[in-house]
Amino acid sequence: MVAGRVAMATLAALSTSTSRPCSYRTGIERKFLCSDGLELAAKYWSSLNRNHNRTSVRTAPAESDAAENESKKFICLHGWLDNCASFHILSPSIVNRLSSSSSSSSSSRVDVEVLALDFPGHGLSGHRSPDCPMSLLSEYCFYACEAAEQLQWDKFSLIGHSMGAGVSVILASAWPEKVESLVLLEGLGPMTCDAKDSSKHVRRAVEKRMRSNKTLYNEDGTKRGSRVYKNIDMAINARVLTAKRSLGGHQYVSREAATLMVERAIVEADTKTSDSSSSSVSFRHDPRLNWPSLQYTTPAQLEAYWHNIDCPTMLVQADDGWPVPQAFADWSSKHLKLNCNVKLPGSHHNHADPDTADAVAENVVTFLEEYLIIKK
Repeated sequence: MVAGRVAMATLAALSTSTSRPCSYRTGIERKFLCSDGLELAAKYWSSLNRNHNRTSVRTAPAESDAAENESKKFICLHGWLDNCASFHILSPSIVNRLSSSSSSSSSSRVDVEVLALDFPGHGLSGHRSPDCPMSLLSEYCFYACEAAEQLQWDKFSLIGHSMGAGVSVILASAWPEKVESLVLLEGLGPMTCDAKDSSKHVRRAVEKRMRSNKTLYNEDGTKRGSRVYKNIDMAINARVLTAKRSLGGHQYVSREAATLMVERAIVEADTKTSDSSSSSVSFRHDPRLNWPSLQYTTPAQLEAYWHNIDCPTMLVQADDGWPVPQAFADWSSKHLKLNCNVKLPGSHHNHADPDTADAVAENVVTFLEEYLIIKK
């Protein structure tokens, strides 16, 4: 595939421009067959894989390893219409820096494992069935828990960006005994709406679903094709423009970050361009992700989520990130206990943009060293 060749060329260029022993390219592709039949895709990085076969994921440490080393596990959850490639710098950085810092400061090494998921309908993961309600944020907790269970991870930390931060807040609240630490990137929780507007949201979601199903599905139940782009460059341009057109703040995403996310989110289209050296592509994400939610979190529910979180928590915001009204910031500070709160250069994807991602990684690792490694 042309898109695949472009992807490999881009990853090769990135890997030669960095000195990181563990990089996006060295991550292992992982698939999980969930109990509802959906196939979940992910990428996995680990300090363990420097001494073991890179083609497999160890579901549990060997007894000799467990006796000598502590193991810290992380699940990374991406934002809306992104995919796990948004963690292309942060995930391997956590493995490299956290395992290195622990070995230099302690006689026992800390083994570090990071799993970055593609949510259903995103990236390389499967789509949910036509009869399944979309955009219920708490539903994504099911898939994160399925992956953790299959890996036999009883305890783990969560790193969530934007929508993924919302899912992380719900998951950390519902399973406080499992979540050891929580890192929120550009997000404080699920989007809230006043309870008095619930009926309006139900009507809006149902009517959108009724209208869209008529154009989305063929008579045999299969999905119709998505918008076609002449080549991958045009798809990348569209992704960059989407960030610029986002409501609120001065939003942008680097072309480097957009390229990796797009390469994981496209398929070759049936139509061919006049230029034989390139193929037309379309995004493979589930178009139903653009539909309004059937149900939103109320402020009272979000307060309850915050209160139930029982682990060290960090918030990372960007200078040009998603704007947080002062009233919301004041309200959250009364209910969500933050052990670390930093504001760093960059925009909403500052953890993925090469110019700003190192600062995010450095701050995240410093937080994890203090609250997860030292304060055991």
